[in-house]
Amino acid sequence: MKKAIDLVNKFDNSDLNTKLIKEFLDKKNDKLFDEFTNNLDLSIEQLSKYTSLLEDSCNEYRNCKNCKSLSECKNMIHGYVNFPKVNNGILEFGYIPCKYKKQIEEKQKFLNNITLYDMSKDILNSKFSDIYTDDKNRFNAIKWLKKFIDEYPNSTKGLYLYGNFGCGKTYLISATFNELAKKGYKSAIVFWPDFLRTLKSSFDTDYSDKINYIKKVNFLLIDDIGAEQTTSWG
Repeated sequence: MKKAIDLVNKFDNSDLNTKLIKEFLDKKNDKLFDEFTNNLDLSIEQLSKYTSLLEDSCNEYRNCKNCKSLSECKNMIHGYVNFPKVNNGILEFGYIPCKYKKQIEEKQKFLNNITLYDMSKDILNSKFSDIYTDDKNRFNAIKWLKKFIDEYPNSTKGLYLYGNFGCGKTYLISATFNELAKKGYKSAIVFWPDFLRTLKSSFDTDYSDKINYIKKVNFLLIDDIGAEQTTSWG
């Protein structure tokens, strides 16, 4: 602190640098702000140019220290804190996930094993625990799918699930894929009518990549076969 005061005394009171340093030192009366900025390997003169940004960042850090769950997050970007770091002598600010966000991301890492083609991302939330089992036929289907999951890769090669429109076939298979993704197996879920249109328009770009991926992925759900427009190409 003595060095900071000496630095202030070097300048005339009307000097802009002096005013910036005095403002910065005033903020350091806040214990958390003081600790927060002491961890940055820059001089007081350098840090004083970013007092306002550092104060905002410190306030987000303060929110995180007092936060008890992700639902209580008060920061500008939910689940993230705007944090400063020194890179080659330059102060930079960037958003990093809080501990609660990291926990959720770790739990949901398995979702990276599932690729959607023209399907709603809501399908990634499919879980067996959310399925009603009061329908006897649905209960039997769940047992059948769970048996497949438990026995894979020694189970049957593939499954064919059929039923009336809106009975939950896609949800059941998606829940199955989520469980298999937790074991490290990759899958793709394709809405066939839209996927055909996407393929046709991607001849000059990533057509081969899309075709090869769904040909080689561990599990593939082709949804709504027959709902596409009938063409010779299709």
